[in-house]
Amino acid sequence: MIYVITHKNFKKVITDNFYKTLLVGADGNSADGCDEKDNTGDNISLKNPSYCELTGLYWIWKNTCDDIVGVCHYRRYFADSFIPDKKKLLSGEDVKRYMKDFDIILPHKRFFDGKNALEFMVNIII
Repeated sequence: MIYVITHKNFKKVITDNFYKTLLVGADGNSADGCDEKDNTGDNISLKNPSYCELTGLYWIWKNTCDDIVGVCHYRRYFADSFIPDKKKLLSGEDVKRYMKDFDIILPHKRFFDGKNALEFMVNIII
């Protein structure tokens, strides 16, 4: 199961049942339409202002027993390849196939011209 972590309502772009939406900070959040909320079961939802997505990871750890677990941001999904204006999002079947040969799926390594992420972003924005 891949959990799409969000803190607000958003337009779902993937319909594969292998993906579930998880609302984080649900104790202080009025967003609706998510499959799961981090304020049920064993949770630390009230700590979301300090820990952000980690309240969702804690909820997954304590309240699920899926064989495969992943998380992605509500605007950033796993994709097989990236072509401008077109993404091939990983399906549940893709993930299961990859997990037969690998223990973890990660994004491609990024290089920031010798800068840390903050320095890199400052140069782009300014």
